[in-house]
Amino acid sequence: MSSDKSRIPRDPKKLRISAPAFRLLMSHIDPPLSFINSFCRYYQPPGKGFRRNYKQRACESLDVWYILPLRVQVECTDSITKHSKSAAGSNQMDPFNYLHLDNEKLDIRGSQIGILFKYDFVTCSTTTVSISLQDGRWSRVVKEPQRRIQETIDRMAYDECEEDPFFVHVIVMTSALRWWRNALDSFNNQLIAHVSINHALDILSL
Repeated sequence: MSSDKSRIPRDPKKLRISAPAFRLLMSHIDPPLSFINSFCRYYQPPGKGFRRNYKQRACESLDVWYILPLRVQVECTDSITKHSKSAAGSNQMDPFNYLHLDNEKLDIRGSQIGILFKYDFVTCSTTTVSISLQDGRWSRVVKEPQRRIQETIDRMAYDECEEDPFFVHVIVMTSALRWWRNALDSFNNQLIAHVSINHALDILSL
């Protein structure tokens, strides 16, 4: 959702891809079944996997996949009264609900990115599939890894990218680490503000 005027879909938590297109994509890249299963069971701890594909005792390709858990801070779009009435934020200890920080005026929202990395030893080619489950209302955050990957490809020759195809993982993980750090810094500031307010109230009560 690159525009604020875009309407939120009725099923916003579903992948923005049709079932036939998804089946065609999966049949083309032939992913491990555990990779697909991990998205069907998103409520379980994120998984990872590794697979070698052999033909006549020779390893022809290598598959590596993982689900990267994320926490992203975004500007709060609801008022305090709306938060108090929201069912989604009623249990903020639940990792599937967002965490509202009053003093920071931010929401910390959880999401995931799935990465499937396939390397073909015969053709020396690499295929990387990224499936993002991030909230589309914050398009700048969602598109950040894609933009950084495109900038890297534009600055580097394709031959250099083939020699070091793991740069995609570095970009995705550094973005995730920065999001986590920002979220934890804001959470720490919220705790400091909470302790300071309670300390001041204790002094006043004396």
